[in-house]
Amino acid sequence: MPANLGTEAVTVQHPLTRYARDAGWTIVPQDQATTLRRGESGLLVNLIVHVGMFDDGIELAFHFMQSAECVESRGIFLDVKFARGAGLNGHVFNHYGFGGYLISAGVPTFIDGRGELYGGEFIKGYVEAVNLLGEEPLDKLLDRWRIDWTLLAKDTPANKLLARLPGWHRAYSDEQATIFVRDR
Repeated sequence: MPANLGTEAVTVQHPLTRYARDAGWTIVPQDQATTLRRGESGLLVNLIVHVGMFDDGIELAFHFMQSAECVESRGIFLDVKFARGAGLNGHVFNHYGFGGYLISAGVPTFIDGRGELYGGEFIKGYVEAVNLLGEEPLDKLLDRWRIDWTLLAKDTPANKLLARLPGWHRAYSDEQATIFVRDR
């Protein structure tokens, strides 16, 4: 075993495992953990680790898990096909779970599963924005990041606001996702 894995186990894995057991969480077998990681739970872990185990981190994590669907990347193939056919380009505000597929399809993402690259404050801001909880209104965030279109899970609270926001229109929707486009 490489030396750095031993260090990681001692400094990260063991303390997190102890915390989880003390908090009453169930430790799942590795095959179940791998399956869970493919869904929204990956953002939950990133949110808790990067934002903090207490205060806002836990509250946001529970809010996120209540509103999020576990989305398989394969399910957004038609959404991306539509976006390409409609000539959508520019900055996309995407669902966290769609990031990996978008990257593989050559679409630059707003966020994806590599939470360590974004940092806690960015992840916290994203979760607040898609759930309409943040101090910064969603329309201001979309303006600040110069977002041209969105690709979010169908039941994401942000879609309900986008449907009412002047200057935005629903361009596509299916059972998994909805695309809104900024009017130009």
